[in-house]
Amino acid sequence: MSGVAVVGSGNYSLEIDTGFVQDAFILDSVTAGVLNNTQYVLDGTTNFAEVLNGCTNVFVKRGRRDIGDQFSAGSMSFTLLDTSGIFNPFDEQSPYYDSTTQKPGLAPMRKIRLARYSNINVKEYLFTGYIVNYDYNFALGGIDTVTVYCADDFYLLAQTFFAEFNVSEQLSSARLSAV
Repeated sequence: MSGVAVVGSGNYSLEIDTGFVQDAFILDSVTAGVLNNTQYVLDGTTNFAEVLNGCTNVFVKRGRRDIGDQFSAGSMSFTLLDTSGIFNPFDEQSPYYDSTTQKPGLAPMRKIRLARYSNINVKEYLFTGYIVNYDYNFALGGIDTVTVYCADDFYLLAQTFFAEFNVSEQLSSARLSAV
């Protein structure tokens, strides 16, 4: 069965978008720049890294506690043990470091997915969203840890800014068309 087994709970998968697109169309490339190519496509496919093996805890919060509370963005946080140093943003030898752009692959606004596998090995996503922040904790003489904070798409919606817009009374369908 796929995923990582969690005692008494089933198999789970925690994946982070590494920032690398594995099969993207590249202009002026002999192999990846051929039009109507089925192997290299315009938007490419995102590479995800499975990180649940080094994870010590996962905390997911969605919705609201009471009916009177405001509905807010879903959030998730988890902590990773960085025993080999591969999550260190300064490690240029890390498999997650993008040497072409000189940037760490694991960075804010990368996609994140938490899934659980059913008894028949069907993957069901429990949380999908974006990484908002990383806290890398250097432990002198101990194991470094990375705490990752994530939010779902409502976080992006809350960050949206509209240009000047005069509101007038209208049906919801007309409002959506106008916006």
